[in-house]
Amino acid sequence: MSFVVYSIVILVLAILAITVSFTGEHKIFSEARAMTAPAFALTMIPAFYTVLGSIYQVDLMGSDGLSQWWLYALSWYPGYILMIFLAGVIRATGPHITLPDRFLKFGRTAEILAAVACFLYLMPMDVMYTLGWIGQLLTDYTLPLELFTVIFGFGLILFTCYKGWAGYSLSGILFFIGIGTLGISSVALVGLAGGWETIRATLPADMFIPWFGDFSGFFNLLKDPATALWFLMGGIFLIDPMVWQRVSLTESSKATGKGMVFAFAFWALFDVTTVFSGLAIATMWSPDTAWLLDTAFYLAPQLLGGVIIAASLLCVIAGGNAYLHAGGMVVSQNIAKALGLLPEDTLSRDEEAKRWYRIGVGVLGTITILLVIVLNSFMPEDPTTLFWLVVSAILFGGIGFPLIFGGLFFRERVPSLAVTLGIVFGLVATLASLGYGFMAPEATSILTLGILKDTATATPYIDASRIIGLGASIVGYILGWGVSMLSGGE
Repeated sequence: MSFVVYSIVILVLAILAITVSFTGEHKIFSEARAMTAPAFALTMIPAFYTVLGSIYQVDLMGSDGLSQWWLYALSWYPGYILMIFLAGVIRATGPHITLPDRFLKFGRTAEILAAVACFLYLMPMDVMYTLGWIGQLLTDYTLPLELFTVIFGFGLILFTCYKGWAGYSLSGILFFIGIGTLGISSVALVGLAGGWETIRATLPADMFIPWFGDFSGFFNLLKDPATALWFLMGGIFLIDPMVWQRVSLTESSKATGKGMVFAFAFWALFDVTTVFSGLAIATMWSPDTAWLLDTAFYLAPQLLGGVIIAASLLCVIAGGNAYLHAGGMVVSQNIAKALGLLPEDTLSRDEEAKRWYRIGVGVLGTITILLVIVLNSFMPEDPTTLFWLVVSAILFGGIGFPLIFGGLFFRERVPSLAVTLGIVFGLVATLASLGYGFMAPEATSILTLGILKDTATATPYIDASRIIGLGASIVGYILGWGVSMLSGGE
């Protein structure tokens, strides 16, 4: 890496350090119900778009072409649109801060199980991995990824622990700066590749199909069960713990709708920039680089290369802060309280609340760093995708249905037993199918919905685990409701 690149990165880190030193007082619970629509969008976007939405998607666009936009990006849009209308309903369900809070009225068991599922989902694997990768990139791969994962990872943990919501609010602004810079760089990358006509002439024609005008190509994709299931994964947005937390902290239901529209517009803009960046980089790709973005760093002019690295670093910091902050809140607000370790009437400035928040952030971050190191030794080509498939399946299959039809709709009429059994059945079935998917990676049955080993992202049972869990949670939900009604329960 050149002196120019190092100078830009160091300057960005110095500005970040100075800015962090001026952020406001560390707060835990006192930020609740206070965010305006712009503030909501500023914190919402990095909470969900983080590394997968910037770096990883660029790589997908460049390796597989626009078909990946249909599969990876567009699959989230139904959830985005639904959340524009659901956000106000979520905000109106009561004085909640975290997603597991919705299960308080259904008993401690339901709350703790939901909190554990959220805690697992909130491990920032992609963030910690990317921090290590950026460190490697800056040293021309002369030092191991694990070293930078530990150094940068624990720096991010400390930042989150001691700055809390103030630090996270800052991260939202940093993310906008970073992703905006990456957007501008996408234009520069297209020019560097020789312009759009050169890109079209250089890349294979199938890299551009299907596109917006080829809806038949999109429907052909959905004929494959594995592809159709992946498209359904976008539904995880509707129950994402970070999404529900941000919605809960707005000043009014009206602010959530406005904020979601604003966030939606920026997500669409980011998708455009990642498409153009990925295709431009694919045109210039060098087989000597590990990731497509490595090509951009090495082939771009020094100034542009430094800007791209610095902007990527800002996006990673903001996204990681979002994961860790939400995880720390789940530990202090739900797990510690449910276990009787934290008083129910914790005040916003209570030191015990801060302590458990920091414990949660530290535990979540440390486990994630260790997992990155372990998984990277077994599957260095992509240690994060399989992990995301597992934890998102646990969240979706375990609490998806009980959350929507207990914690959001019909919450005043649903018996506690229905929600509790729904979560228990869903988690057991999801974990069982995940476990069987690891033990018998070639196995298929009617439960895998026609997914085969050759078409699965992971294994047929791992791919189908969220649907298996969802079905089991519906069975448990109905059974619990029936038992409760027959026994004269609530």
